Amino acid sequence: SGWNIADIRILGVPLKKLSFSPVAPFSESAGTASATLLLDPAPDAPLTVSFTSSSPSTVAAPEPVQVGAGVTSVAIPLTIFNNSALDGTRTILLTALATGRTPTPVALTINDDEAATITLQLPAGGIEGATAVAHVFCSAPPDGPIKVTLASNLPDAATTPASVTIPAGATSAEFLLTFPDNTRIEDTRTATISATVASWPGAEAS
Repeated sequence: SGWNIADIRILGVPLKKLSFSPVAPFSESAGTASATLLLDPAPDAPLTVSFTSSSPSTVAAPEPVQVGAGVTSVAIPLTIFNNSALDGTRTILLTALATGRTPTPVALTINDDEAATITLQLPAGGIEGATAVAHVFCSAPPDGPIKVTLASNLPDAATTPASVTIPAGATSAEFLLTFPDNTRIEDTRTATISATVASWPGAEAS
């Protein structure tokens, strides 16, 4: 007796997906917006699609839609709610759901239409190879955490973290400036540090 060896053929089942085209950022004062639902592959028969929002008080979950057979994309209207809170830019996840489909949510970026003023406080100077503490200030305590994007125009002289967050209820946050040691002999250089929040006036300091 002996072993009989045979090939086994395994057939894969194509993944049926629900996703969205990327959606450009919009203001909370927009009132309405639109997202494009994508179906891959197109359904063979009418398909009911429902939706969820990770923050219904910011972006309402759209009403369910029925997608016809052979359709690969549908425009989905969105309702945006405005508030009076100073809460900065928010990211909301919109998800489409249907039987037999694998969902991929889309991230919606909503910019605040309330704004505050930010300012920077930097150390008087620095030495190559050292670090120093700097601060960013907000003119009013925000109702939610505010992400402040940081940048340096001379990163070989002074570098910043990519961003710093001002906590809800606070008016400042600190971050670390790093002065790289480039081993070159050179004159004193002046770097300009910038701080930005989407839809708010930016700030610069040297």
